[in-house]
Amino acid sequence: MNLGLAADIGSTNARFGLARPGPNRTPVLSDVAVFPCRDFPNIDAAIAAYLSQLPADAKPTAGTLAIAGPIAGDNVKLTNNPWHFSIAGLRKQIGFAHLSIINDFAAISLSLMALPTEGMVSIGPQADLRQAQRLGVIGPGSGLGVGGLIRYDGLDMPIPSEGGHVNFSAQTEREWAIARRLQAKFGHVSNERLLSGPGLVNLYESLAEIDGRTAAPLRDADIVHRAIDNTDPTCREALEHFCDILGSAAGDLALLLYADAVFIAGGIVPRFVDVLKVSEFRKRFEAKGRYAAHLAEVPTLVITEKYAGLIGAAVHLLQRKAD
Repeated sequence: MNLGLAADIGSTNARFGLARPGPNRTPVLSDVAVFPCRDFPNIDAAIAAYLSQLPADAKPTAGTLAIAGPIAGDNVKLTNNPWHFSIAGLRKQIGFAHLSIINDFAAISLSLMALPTEGMVSIGPQADLRQAQRLGVIGPGSGLGVGGLIRYDGLDMPIPSEGGHVNFSAQTEREWAIARRLQAKFGHVSNERLLSGPGLVNLYESLAEIDGRTAAPLRDADIVHRAIDNTDPTCREALEHFCDILGSAAGDLALLLYADAVFIAGGIVPRFVDVLKVSEFRKRFEAKGRYAAHLAEVPTLVITEKYAGLIGAAVHLLQRKAD
């Protein structure tokens, strides 16, 4: 079987690789490359740059692109990236015979059963996914991705979603104070306004304002670094709130899907897994009233595999080729 192009196009980076089938229906990736999106005016240029570095005998003619945004019809617009394109136009531009576009968290969902064991860290009860039928995934990154996977009759069916934009539900007086400030700033306060890179900055700045302090001009990576080093109490509190709120949102997703397990994806959480383990994450995940006992048995796992989106795009590509 010819190699196919798998891509994971986010707000910050565009990841590419060549996919071929491996054992147990899992894909094998090669020639992986990561390009900053800011270096290219559009998706066409990024794909062309990747294809140009491949040997002539490795040029694919089919591909699956996982895109950070909703997929509905021919015209695609990324949510937190200015790139937009026509699927038919892009396929013609890059000269592919077949091109599939899927949501990035549909790709993450498809990757769940193909992830290597070393690409996950369990928090809470140990997971045995062999009989799992419903899986949830939530991932803070440049935005907040949400998705799921339904396994039925030998098929893995991803559930694309824009669930990161559902309403944030405060659970403590401190969170209500944060929510009021974000509502004054944004109007609609979604989970993404707190559970993302910009969301962590929102948390930090809101807490500083509540306590009458001047917030420093910090990026999310700076806040994480200062929180882990315990050099800034506001940064540490912001990160703790992030973990707590993530637990509540993950628990909501577990109930929505009646999930057998929930995965935490995205580029942010793997930086502070040890903090997440000792936070209120699991307590908030399980704090669902009459369903608390049920959720206490639902595993939560952090995806540390950095190419999960690529793996999921490759799974989709190989499934389409097998049809």
